[in-house]
Amino acid sequence: MGFSMERMSSLNKSVSFKQRASSVGSPRISRKTWVSKLFHVLIIIGSLVSFLLAVGCGYLYVLPNLTYAFHDHKDRFSDFDDASNTCDVFDGNWVLDDSYPLYNASECPFVEQGFNCLGNGRMDEDYLKWRWKPKNCEILRVNARVVLERLRNKRVVFVGDSMSRTQWESLICLLMTGLEDKRNVYEVNGNNITKQIRFLGVRFGDFNFTIEFYRSVFLVQHNWAPKHVLKRVRSTLKLDKLDDISNEWIDSDVLIFNSGQWWVPGKLFGVGCYFQVDNSVKLGMSIADAFGTALQTWASWVDNMINPNKTRVFFRTFEPSHWRNLTHRQCNVTKLPLEETEGKDFSPFSDSVFRVVKNMTVPVTVVHITPMSAYRSDAHVGTWGDRPSLSDCSHWCLPGVPDTWNEIVISYLLGNFDPASECQQNKEEEMRGGTIQINWHDLKPVLTCDFHPQSGLLATGGADYDIKLWTTIASEDEKKAPGVAYHSNLSYHSSAVNVLRFSPSGEQLASGADGGEMILWKLHSTDAGEVWKVLKSLVFHRKDVLDLQWSTDGAYLISGSVDNSCIIWDASKGSVHQILDTHSHYVQGVAWDPLGKYAASLSSDRTCRIYFNKPSKSKGVEKTNYVCQHVIAKAEQQMSEESESTRIHLFHDETLPSFFRRLAWSTDGSFLLLPAGSHKSTLTSDPVNTAYVFSRKDLSRPALMLPGASKPIVAVRFCPMTFKLRGSTTSPFFKLPYRLIFAVATLNSLYIYDTESIQPILVMAGIHYAAITDIAWSPTGNYLALSSQDGYCTLLEFDNEELGSPMLISVEEKHAVCESKTSPVEEAIKNENNSSPVDGGKKRLENSEMEKDGSKNDKQASSNSSKPVKRRITPMVMD
Repeated sequence: MGFSMERMSSLNKSVSFKQRASSVGSPRISRKTWVSKLFHVLIIIGSLVSFLLAVGCGYLYVLPNLTYAFHDHKDRFSDFDDASNTCDVFDGNWVLDDSYPLYNASECPFVEQGFNCLGNGRMDEDYLKWRWKPKNCEILRVNARVVLERLRNKRVVFVGDSMSRTQWESLICLLMTGLEDKRNVYEVNGNNITKQIRFLGVRFGDFNFTIEFYRSVFLVQHNWAPKHVLKRVRSTLKLDKLDDISNEWIDSDVLIFNSGQWWVPGKLFGVGCYFQVDNSVKLGMSIADAFGTALQTWASWVDNMINPNKTRVFFRTFEPSHWRNLTHRQCNVTKLPLEETEGKDFSPFSDSVFRVVKNMTVPVTVVHITPMSAYRSDAHVGTWGDRPSLSDCSHWCLPGVPDTWNEIVISYLLGNFDPASECQQNKEEEMRGGTIQINWHDLKPVLTCDFHPQSGLLATGGADYDIKLWTTIASEDEKKAPGVAYHSNLSYHSSAVNVLRFSPSGEQLASGADGGEMILWKLHSTDAGEVWKVLKSLVFHRKDVLDLQWSTDGAYLISGSVDNSCIIWDASKGSVHQILDTHSHYVQGVAWDPLGKYAASLSSDRTCRIYFNKPSKSKGVEKTNYVCQHVIAKAEQQMSEESESTRIHLFHDETLPSFFRRLAWSTDGSFLLLPAGSHKSTLTSDPVNTAYVFSRKDLSRPALMLPGASKPIVAVRFCPMTFKLRGSTTSPFFKLPYRLIFAVATLNSLYIYDTESIQPILVMAGIHYAAITDIAWSPTGNYLALSSQDGYCTLLEFDNEELGSPMLISVEEKHAVCESKTSPVEEAIKNENNSSPVDGGKKRLENSEMEKDGSKNDKQASSNSSKPVKRRITPMVMD
């Protein structure tokens, strides 16, 4: 039978950290014994000898263990820090930030009155202004709207004690700041928030997700004592049985546990609560051992009941209190955070969590808030709770410290602390830049970006319906990041701007938006300076335009839309030149061959279509006419030497959480790079996120793959500059007479490759809270910009020749490379088939022409589109 601890416990404060840490045994009944004076003297002498021996042994035994506890603790914790050595988010300090607090507790109906310190009469407000700053990285400001979108149709579940409930309230208030209409946020059962209630759930109706709290202070079952036990045993914790409400936690998407505050003598032995394993009551078991046993039960339950592919599991560590003495009657609330943690940065309960989680099968992220919270003696409720006569140095004011815990959890959920590779660390001192936290588009998602090909102006488009132009500001020294300055605003669209691209000449700008809107802008020179004005509206798409690109000569545009079609536009006339409507789902990316021979489109129908320019003649005039030559969808994969080949999809399906699949041709036209790749080496293996490289000489099958990204790749883009060879490798995979550099963006990371390197030359992970949406290079290659749905952009700056020595390549030289008999990528395949060291034992990938389009266009394709003979190849894996 379920049992509530309040039935037998008063509201007395729990004991302090020092008393808790030392209270490892069960109580004993004291007894008085009479001894003679002679024996009394002998006992005193013996006690002194024993004391000296104990001190010596204790020094030998305890000191190494204390060293282990305090110094080795950080090493053990690093196993759970997603950011590894590049960003330990829990190692930092508190800094004043006038942009805090993140919400007003008096305006949030889900904050308990007892936690609204400012509303309860606290006069000083500095405690609201502190922000946690990790030493080597930043926790980006929460964009509530982005988080709401990411949590759509999901369940976030908190399990624990009243500290967990405080964090639950904090998260609700944080996310409500992203709502204009808050009336559709409600407690699912109409319950008021109380300390005793076992379940609370708040639903965000507009997003169909809930944030739930389950009160389980011990995590394991708490029942009445079994029969035939000592009278002092009134109840027991069944350490081998998880709480009977645990079935309610299984199908959650985010599951956040905590425990520790109730594991103290006053809450246990003081009210007759002891420990039980099976049918045996363990009267002599210490609290430390019992807590460890309960954690093992919890870990076993998580490993057996939680699906890691669905649920992200967190365990938040112990929260330190700041009582002035052990009686818990005097609360030491200060006006400023402590300069030293005074030993409160370590907890044996937190240490137990690390030991248990380390051996679990299901991944669990430990949110180690103990050290950071130890400084915040200024942020407790104190006498500003709902009962002013009682001080409280355990719970926290809201807004306050629990908001930081949630900022960290959100960062983990959105990938802000994903591990970066070694090459990022090697580049850290050279490359400068980062996320520029300004009001780009009214804090709404930034969906696209592009640099002007001459002036270097940065253009961005966002969900605020506007296009904004920015001037880049070079960093003044090596330690400062580059910035931007607002230049001008282009307002005409009536919906979110999904894509914008400058024409090759820089005289025009094309933009595409929701609802099928497409606008051509033209640059005009006036006495006041240069201004952009609307030139034409391109009308034909019925639904959102997601991507577009100019032809090299600026005469045509190609666009892709949610209406499943691609359209080739005559830019000078502003009219439709040709409709390519062969996709069966959204077209999320389009690309134009720099040499004008091919066009390509990538769709959420899991196909890439290659269109070949077969000019038609009408009245003696030759017209551009693109016909579908290849439909790249599946490949034949031989899973083993004995088994028959199996057809597998090459691309992610429509569940890919991105609006875009921005593909790109290399600047010389020698190869095509496709994002959103998904490769499986066996039928039962998990798919690997990848980008495929297609040689111009054979656009029917992938030649190389760039795997290893933890999340799907959503955009690729080439640096417009060409660089001299460095001679850094004797067997490059692209045998080009120059180096090309390209950027690959996943949902949350950036990889930069060059054609002379196996490894990426730069990796930046966890850049943004939400998905990256676009990539742009400045015309000189000195700047790289990323846009994101979190409402911010990242700008990287490279010194002159940092990426290499620029090299001018003529159009004739590019044609010569592309028209050579042997493709540079094909040569790489030959090298690999001759036992290339990059093979790494990867399974071979076959191709059966991927898929041949059966439309009428196929009949008009050139002879180059005839079905090639099957041949066995092994894609190069650039890890």
